[in-house]
Amino acid sequence: MFMLGFFSKKANSNATLVATVGGFASSLFFNFILSVINFSFLSPTGFAKANDEGVYDIPFLYRMRFVFTICVIVMLCP
Repeated sequence: MFMLGFFSKKANSNATLVATVGGFASSLFFNFILSVINFSFLSPTGFAKANDEGVYDIPFLYRMRFVFTICVIVMLCP
Protein backbone atom coordinates (compact mmCIF):
# COMPACT_ATOMS: atom_id res chain seq x y z
CA MET A 1 0.00 0.00 0.00
CA PHE A 2 2.85 2.33 0.80
CA MET A 3 4.53 1.76 -2.58
CA LEU A 4 1.26 2.04 -4.50
CA GLY A 5 0.60 5.34 -2.74
CA PHE A 6 3.87 6.69 -4.11
CA PHE A 7 3.67 5.38 -7.66
CA SER A 8 -0.03 5.30 -8.55
CA LYS A 9 -2.45 8.19 -8.79
CA LYS A 10 -5.42 5.85 -8.32
CA ALA A 11 -4.28 4.79 -4.84
CA ASN A 12 -5.85 7.47 -2.68
CA SER A 13 -6.58 7.38 1.05
CA ASN A 14 -9.98 5.74 0.60
CA ALA A 15 -8.49 2.94 -1.50
CA THR A 16 -5.80 2.39 1.10
CA LEU A 17 -8.35 2.17 3.90
CA VAL A 18 -10.51 -0.27 1.94
CA ALA A 19 -7.46 -2.39 1.05
CA THR A 20 -6.32 -2.46 4.69
CA VAL A 21 -9.70 -3.59 6.00
CA GLY A 22 -10.22 -5.88 3.00
CA GLY A 23 -6.79 -7.45 3.43
CA PHE A 24 -7.55 -8.26 7.05
CA ALA A 25 -10.99 -9.61 6.13
CA SER A 26 -9.67 -11.74 3.26
CA SER A 27 -6.92 -13.11 5.50
CA LEU A 28 -9.54 -14.15 8.06
CA PHE A 29 -11.62 -15.62 5.23
CA PHE A 30 -8.72 -17.76 4.00
CA ASN A 31 -8.06 -19.01 7.55
CA PHE A 32 -11.74 -19.89 7.98
CA ILE A 33 -12.13 -21.56 4.59
CA LEU A 34 -9.23 -23.91 5.32
CA SER A 35 -11.29 -25.59 8.04
CA VAL A 36 -14.36 -25.95 5.78
CA ILE A 37 -13.08 -27.09 2.37
CA ASN A 38 -10.84 -30.03 1.57
CA PHE A 39 -8.07 -28.73 -0.69
CA SER A 40 -6.73 -32.11 -1.78
CA PHE A 41 -7.62 -31.27 -5.39
CA LEU A 42 -4.91 -28.57 -5.31
CA SER A 43 -2.22 -31.01 -4.21
CA PRO A 44 -1.02 -31.98 -7.73
CA THR A 45 -0.40 -28.30 -8.55
CA GLY A 46 1.58 -27.73 -5.35
CA PHE A 47 -0.81 -25.18 -3.84
CA ALA A 48 -1.87 -27.51 -1.01
CA LYS A 49 0.22 -29.68 1.28
CA ALA A 50 -0.92 -32.30 3.77
CA ASN A 51 -0.14 -31.33 7.36
CA ASP A 52 0.49 -33.68 10.33
CA GLU A 53 -3.22 -34.49 10.75
CA GLY A 54 -3.59 -35.35 7.05
CA VAL A 55 -5.63 -32.24 6.30
CA TYR A 56 -4.65 -30.40 3.14
CA ASP A 57 -3.60 -26.83 3.89
CA ILE A 58 -2.59 -23.91 1.67
CA PRO A 59 0.85 -22.72 2.81
CA PHE A 60 1.08 -19.29 4.44
CA LEU A 61 3.06 -17.60 1.67
CA TYR A 62 0.57 -18.70 -0.99
CA ARG A 63 -2.30 -17.34 1.11
CA MET A 64 -0.46 -14.05 1.57
CA ARG A 65 0.14 -13.82 -2.17
CA PHE A 66 -3.61 -14.18 -2.75
CA VAL A 67 -4.34 -11.50 -0.13
CA PHE A 68 -1.70 -9.20 -1.65
CA THR A 69 -3.19 -9.63 -5.13
CA ILE A 70 -6.67 -8.87 -3.80
CA CYS A 71 -5.40 -5.71 -2.05
CA VAL A 72 -3.61 -4.43 -5.17
CA ILE A 73 -6.69 -5.04 -7.32
CA VAL A 74 -8.90 -3.24 -4.80
CA MET A 75 -6.54 -0.27 -4.66
CA LEU A 76 -6.12 0.13 -8.40
CA CYS A 77 -9.75 -0.41 -9.47
CA PRO A 78 -11.82 2.73 -8.97
